[in-house]
Amino acid sequence: GKYFGTDGFRGEANVTLTADHAFRIGRFLGWYYGELKKRKGDSTPARIVVGKDTRRPGYMLEYSLVGGIVASGADVYMLHVATTPCVAFSAKKDAFECGVMISASHNAYYDNGIKLLNTNGEKMETAVLDLIEDYLDGSVYVFGDEYTELPLAGRDRIGYVIDYANGRERYMERLISLGVPLDGYKIGLDCANGSAWKMAKIVFEALGAEVHVTPLDEGMGWAMDPQCEATRDAEEALREAFGVDPVNKGEGGSIPFIPELQRIFPHAQVLVTGPEDPQSNAHSPNESVSVSGLRNDVVAEALLLDKLNHR
Repeated sequence: GKYFGTDGFRGEANVTLTADHAFRIGRFLGWYYGELKKRKGDSTPARIVVGKDTRRPGYMLEYSLVGGIVASGADVYMLHVATTPCVAFSAKKDAFECGVMISASHNAYYDNGIKLLNTNGEKMETAVLDLIEDYLDGSVYVFGDEYTELPLAGRDRIGYVIDYANGRERYMERLISLGVPLDGYKIGLDCANGSAWKMAKIVFEALGAEVHVTPLDEGMGWAMDPQCEATRDAEEALREAFGVDPVNKGEGGSIPFIPELQRIFPHAQVLVTGPEDPQSNAHSPNESVSVSGLRNDVVAEALLLDKLNHR
């Protein structure tokens, strides 16, 4: 879509993704799911669960999103800092109309994102995302009518905001139930200021481990040279495979082994590719790339390796 890709709506905070975007997304979600319930004869407010990672713009986007949701008459249950799987688990376990995760995963620190999950904890249906994009662009046709602005809730129809810390606790209880005894183990954790920074220690200690957490650290910064030969080869390969000019975007700087590779091999050009472990639960269960996109990815990688081989 125009705004929502495989992993949600991502971009540089206050440039590509703004507080106004978050508010309007909240407005649509709160109104749309409330209207769906109403049309099924259920007059109770829609319920939406929201989590976020630790990025600074997360608070700005969270408050804007929540303001839009309650202004449309839905209730918001706030997990605060939590992982995407925690939001997905809560959405399904507690039958929320949908879930929202404010995170850009491994994007650069100045980026942020909004991921939308359905009541099953899976990526929200494309049809609903298309409606949200239409609303963001100024006009949406839904339920047989055209809307440039959505109705606001009034008086006692304005939504509630509920602290939902027990949702995080239930998710941790689930993780503990799936774990194995770790008595006698010493485990070091470096959560890289991520959204699992608090839950991880609790879970491992509950399983019996002696846990040592790395103090907060800015880590080793790393940035590739956008003018190096490998970059130019990669751009040419992508252009040939996809038929359009590629765009540079800062991602992957938080992958810990990249700066370590650069330290050991200071003159090497680092290329990182590979599939994600399907059991990692890094994102919601059905996030994926399209078959055509994957085919182009494979072609681009083959072309790049061929170019590098002939240097």
